[in-house]
Amino acid sequence: MGPLSKLVLPCISLYLVCTLLTGCGSSVSTIAASATAAPLKLESLSLVPALDGAPYQTALKASGGSSSYTWAIAAGSLPKGLNLTASTGIISGVPATTGTSNLVVQVTDNVTPTQTATAPLAMTVVSPLVLLTSSVPAGVQGTPYTFSLPVSGGLPAYQWSLVSGNLPTGLSLSSTTGMIAGTPTTSGTFGFAVTVDDSSTVTLPQTVQISLVIAPPPLKIAGAALPGGVVGSVYAGSMQAIGGSAPFHWYLSSGTTPPGLSFGADGSLSGTPKTSGTFVFTASVSDSGTPMQTQSTAVSVAVVVAPPSPASSGSTWYVRTDGGTRYSINVSNGQCDGQGDAAYPGTGVNQHCAFKDVRYLWQDGSYTTTGNQSSFPAYGWIGTGGDTYLIRGSMAGGVSYRVGWNNNASAWDAATSQYWGVQGDPYGSGAPAPLSGTAAQHTRILGENYASCHVASQKTQLHGGFGVSAVLTMSGSSYVDVACLDITDYSSCGKANQSNGCNREVGSLSDYATNGIQWSNTATHDTLTDMHVHGMASSGMMGPTGDGTVMTYLDLLGNASSGWNADNGDGLTGTGSLLVQNFNISWNGCAEQYPATAALPFADCTDDSVGGYGDGFGTATATSNPGWVARFDQGIASYNTQDGLDALHLTGADSSMTITRVLAYGNMGQQIKVGGAAGMAANNLIVTNCNALRQSIPGVPAGFNSRLSDFCRAADAGILMTVGANTTLRFDFNTVYSASATGIDIECDISKGPCDATSKIDFRNNIFLGFLNDSAAGYPAGGTGDYSNPIYIGSTVNPFVNVGSVYANNVTFHAKSNWKCGASGETQAICADPGLVDESWHLYGYGDMSDGLLTTVLQRAGAFVPDVTVDYTGKIRTDPPSIGAYD
Repeated sequence: MGPLSKLVLPCISLYLVCTLLTGCGSSVSTIAASATAAPLKLESLSLVPALDGAPYQTALKASGGSSSYTWAIAAGSLPKGLNLTASTGIISGVPATTGTSNLVVQVTDNVTPTQTATAPLAMTVVSPLVLLTSSVPAGVQGTPYTFSLPVSGGLPAYQWSLVSGNLPTGLSLSSTTGMIAGTPTTSGTFGFAVTVDDSSTVTLPQTVQISLVIAPPPLKIAGAALPGGVVGSVYAGSMQAIGGSAPFHWYLSSGTTPPGLSFGADGSLSGTPKTSGTFVFTASVSDSGTPMQTQSTAVSVAVVVAPPSPASSGSTWYVRTDGGTRYSINVSNGQCDGQGDAAYPGTGVNQHCAFKDVRYLWQDGSYTTTGNQSSFPAYGWIGTGGDTYLIRGSMAGGVSYRVGWNNNASAWDAATSQYWGVQGDPYGSGAPAPLSGTAAQHTRILGENYASCHVASQKTQLHGGFGVSAVLTMSGSSYVDVACLDITDYSSCGKANQSNGCNREVGSLSDYATNGIQWSNTATHDTLTDMHVHGMASSGMMGPTGDGTVMTYLDLLGNASSGWNADNGDGLTGTGSLLVQNFNISWNGCAEQYPATAALPFADCTDDSVGGYGDGFGTATATSNPGWVARFDQGIASYNTQDGLDALHLTGADSSMTITRVLAYGNMGQQIKVGGAAGMAANNLIVTNCNALRQSIPGVPAGFNSRLSDFCRAADAGILMTVGANTTLRFDFNTVYSASATGIDIECDISKGPCDATSKIDFRNNIFLGFLNDSAAGYPAGGTGDYSNPIYIGSTVNPFVNVGSVYANNVTFHAKSNWKCGASGETQAICADPGLVDESWHLYGYGDMSDGLLTTVLQRAGAFVPDVTVDYTGKIRTDPPSIGAYD
């Protein structure tokens, strides 16, 4: 039989059976239908998302089975507000919640046996797409900017686009994140429109209008350091502003510029300076933005008088070893007039040639009992104010000129048949005060190599002897420039109670000079350049200075009493401005060997315990009117047997002491002392190893310290500063290594009354690295055994917490056990290892206190200080700056 017969026969048989049974007819028809139906299956269940709160309807679909289905939820549930109609498979309603619901849908057909199919279903309800803001934060030109536009609702992923306007140059909009990012290169207000769309088909794209303000960068002054000037030479310097909105307008808000220079609206300082001195003024700048920004900074300009060539105006007088004697009305057989740069020709009188002895510049060799200009020509400087005196010969050539008597008994010298000095007065036989010059034409006393004279051997040496009180006297002289001289004596005796004392009796005088240079505060607008003053029996320099005094490349070394004792004993301090720059003030309180046999020829040291002194620099405690505005910049103060730089006593109105970029270490007392009417210390490196001179120091003669005992005097405080009523003490950007019992002692200056709420301190960006105060640090009795105390406040008023004080951004590491970091009133304190190159304690000397290569604690962690624009090395500080003396 064929295929059809295989189908018909079973059916016939089934029919016959069913006719004998009740109700069989319907079952037969169902079975027949089922036998012919296709398998039941669900169609694709990828549903269109629903919108929260909006009517929704979609139909589920199936195929196969019978044409009539029954629908149900087999697992899970639809979102709230939606229902499934069993007979139609329609999901409908108004969704009342958002999110995705995961469920299982089941469909059943109506044949017997029934077929059932299931499938997972993800039903998503989204909220309407909404841009949440049209307000965006402002940016700053030149500063990285990021802001993601907030959006809610809809179905990620989103698509963002700029539909109108323009973003600020340098910024872009991400099409996938909605982030506005970049670095804007221009300032202004920028309007634009942004549209966002989502991935659903039920929400509408959203558009928002945005206004983005890009502000100009903060206005700042990029470095307030202006170059120094030279009297009579064209000057050009300029201030620079960064940030803000150009154009800028500069102006002078206080003080005065050096005479002859003008300050322009473009920030330029130009002209031709007429007067030497240090001039301090405040420069201000405003920009063109709205609102307008303004910044100010203190500026200091030092104007010096460069020694001109002998061809300059005024007469020039020459000294050279092959010259002749001086001709005058007193000495008619004198060989030379001193105005020719030539050797004595061998015959004749009053020839046009140089003097052979420096003393001929102020005496003619005749008898005199008066050591001043009134006895000219016997005594008193030849020439007139504004002349140049050129002294040829250098130490490299073995040239040294004597100042004072030639013997210990009398000014008369039988060998030369002339008087050298003042008869009966060996002490007053040094070089008298030079003739004052004028602002336009200074008097000049020059060593031969004055144009380039930093090296010691290039200098011309003057050695005082047989009791002269001062080799050179500057008292009362103004507008005088002295350059390229080595001033010393030919004796190792000292007048500060040295074991080798100086014999001061006429007839048995030691060949010594008491002081190198004598000053008074009536000496104004004077300059010292490339001066080496050493080995004096008392002080390298004595007395205070007057206004406009500038000293550059000054060495005061190995003077038996002090480097510079600015106290003349008359109760007067200096007045006006003083700048001492590029200096070395060391080993004072020790007598220099003569002849020198050691690399560091400093021996026979004394301190106050045996009647010595030993300050590197010290001054009287007295008022002055006007005040003394002194600044020590770029120098070394070390191994002095008392204090390094003692500037505590400038108490006069408008007086101030500023110590910047100084390396101070190894002094037996305090390393620096700052205070009085106003004080500032910035960018200094300070090591409080006050026990240094206890040690045997390489290169120093053995036994140099045998009479020293008053180590670490004044309660073992490494730095002493005072603050008074209505004053502000400043201590910024300093690096301090301290094993002293107290690192920094803050006391009250009561010259204006007791300290009160007006006593303020600016203490920022300093590093304090403490060490144990014990025998390993040089304390023979063992010290306290604890780490150094960073700050001690000896006043009943704590200036650190007074309104107007600033105490911030300091690094403190290894402090005394009871020290709390940060201290009372301190903000932004860093209590961590600063990571400097050499963090070991040196019994003498010092190590590398610069930043380590891997340090991150200090870098850019400081607070911007407008008038401290360079670091210890002279490098321009960044903003924000690094902490400590090195930027």
